[in-house]
Amino acid sequence: MDAALNLLKALSEPTRLRLLLLCNKSDLTVSDLTNILSQSQPRLSRHLKILVEAGALRRLAEGQHVYFARNRETRFDGIVQALIDSVSGASAGVRADEERLSATLEARAKLAQGYFNKHAAKWDEVRGSYNDDEQVERAFIEELAAGDAPKVASFLDMGTGTGRILQQAARYVVRGVGIDTNREMLTIARSRLAGPVYRHLLVQEGNIYGLPFEAGQFEAVGLYQVLHFLDEPSRAIKEAGRVLSNKGRLLLVDYARHQREELQRNHAHLWLGFSQEEMEAWFAMAKLRPVTRRVVADAKPHPSGGMAPQACLWVAQKD
Repeated sequence: MDAALNLLKALSEPTRLRLLLLCNKSDLTVSDLTNILSQSQPRLSRHLKILVEAGALRRLAEGQHVYFARNRETRFDGIVQALIDSVSGASAGVRADEERLSATLEARAKLAQGYFNKHAAKWDEVRGSYNDDEQVERAFIEELAAGDAPKVASFLDMGTGTGRILQQAARYVVRGVGIDTNREMLTIARSRLAGPVYRHLLVQEGNIYGLPFEAGQFEAVGLYQVLHFLDEPSRAIKEAGRVLSNKGRLLLVDYARHQREELQRNHAHLWLGFSQEEMEAWFAMAKLRPVTRRVVADAKPHPSGGMAPQACLWVAQKD
C-alpha cells in the first residue's frame, strides 16, 4: 500500500504530472524538459528524482546524457495509464507542452538524420551488395511472429543500432527493448521510434555481454547481423539465454561461413560467418536447444567478383 500511496502522491503535483505526460511520449533529457516547460534545471531535477523513486519514470544514463522515460514495469502501470488517458490533451497547457515536445523531437530528428546520412549510407550500400536486406528482415519478423500467442509479450533486440528491427517488430510485440553501446545510433533509434505507435518500445545503452536485466525477462531475443562484429560471440549468446524466459526463443541472423576477407579488412567484421557446429556448441553452452536453421538469402554474385555469402536464420529455445 505504501508504494501505491507514494506513487499517487508523486503524481499529485502539477509539474510532475506534466513531466509524466511528456516522458510517456518520448525519452527526454533534463535539458529537453527544461526547454519544453521553461522551468529551471534544479527544480525539474528534483521533480524527476521524486518520480523515479516513486516508480513512475526510469532513469537511463548514457555517457554525459541522462534520459527519463515512463516506467512500464511498475505493478501500478494500469493506474498510471488511466491517469494519462484522462488528462492527455485535456487543457490548453497540456496541449502547449505537446506542441513544444513536437518541436524538440523534430530538432532531434534533424540532428539524428544528419549523422545517419553521413555515416550510414555507405554501410547500407555495403550490406545491400551482399544480401537483400528487406528479404532477410522479412524472414526474421515472420519467425518472430510465428508463435502461438497473438503477440510476443516481451522482445529484446541486442545490438539494436538504429532501431530498424525493433521498428519492424512493433506490430508483433507487447513490449520491446533495444540495447546498444553506440550513442549516436541510439539517437537515431529514438528518432525513428518517436511516433505514438512505438510507445511500447524502448531503447537504452547497454553492454550485450552484461545485459541490464534480471534473468528470464524476455519471451524472445534477437541478434540481427550483430554476432560477426563481436570478439566473443559465445558470451553474447550465453547472456541472451540468461534473460530468456522458459520456452523463450533466440532468433539469430548472420552469415554462413564464407571467404569474403574484405569484410574483415574494410568493414570491421571479426568473423567470416559461422558454421552450424559453432552455433550448436554455443547454444549448448547457453543451455539452449537448437530448433531450426534456414537460409534466408542465398549466395549471389558480388560486384567485386565471386559469390556473396548466404544469410542464415538460427532459432534456439530455452527449455
